[in-house]
Amino acid sequence: MEEEARRLYDGENLRVDFWAGVVEFVEGFIEKCHRRVEEEVIFPKLREYGDEACRTAVRSLVAGHGRAHALTGNLVQGINDADWEGVLRMATIYISNMRRHMTAEENAFEVLSACVVPHEDLADMRARVEAIEADGMGGIEPAHFVDIARVLCNATDVDGPILAGPQAHPGTGAGRFARQTAVV
Repeated sequence: MEEEARRLYDGENLRVDFWAGVVEFVEGFIEKCHRRVEEEVIFPKLREYGDEACRTAVRSLVAGHGRAHALTGNLVQGINDADWEGVLRMATIYISNMRRHMTAEENAFEVLSACVVPHEDLADMRARVEAIEADGMGGIEPAHFVDIARVLCNATDVDGPILAGPQAHPGTGAGRFARQTAVV
């Protein structure tokens, strides 16, 4: 996304197909799966079993999700309007916001990892994650989103996802997929 924003900044034409891929990836995977898994399954358990530092970290991450969600809507509007200036502006803001969010996640990892969710809760959590992924992806295989990431990376000459698709790691689900495709 950043490389494509640079192209726009340099006066190149808006490649609507590229940005449609970004939207499909962000809306189809990030918004409908990744964010929902965190907000509906993981964060509630961290709030329930974590200390105040953990709950503070979760509040910060949820706020970051809210900002990203709003920015996604604005980015989609710019793409739908074929407004290259709007896309450039929103992509720049989105990229900056996501960098801050990923840094916040990395910084919160130690605090969050200290929270121990009881073993008896894990089976229910796994079932809920699988249900969200099934609902969010609407029958689309996770490999589809890996393919989108590859196309976007190839279009901008950026190194793409490392794995050959979620099937390279059977039984890991989209969570591992999300971590390994963060390059997009």
